[in-house]
Amino acid sequence: MKNKIEKYFHSRFPSLRKKELTKIDLTEFVDSLSIFDFVYYLEKNFKIKIKQDEVLFKNFSSISSIEKLIKKKIKGE
Repeated sequence: MKNKIEKYFHSRFPSLRKKELTKIDLTEFVDSLSIFDFVYYLEKNFKIKIKQDEVLFKNFSSISSIEKLIKKKIKGE
């Protein structure tokens, strides 16, 4: 799961090194337009549906918060 998320960010932001992803605030890179592309990527790759009201700072502020959201969606919550 983490690898797929990192792959997305590395493909769009090649200047990021792997170790930097664990330390940075992803909201510096994901703006209001690119979030839709990222949500589509997550839905497609993890076979989930993310509701509009789930697109919140707390769910997309770090790799671990994104993983938590994905796990929750996979469980059907």
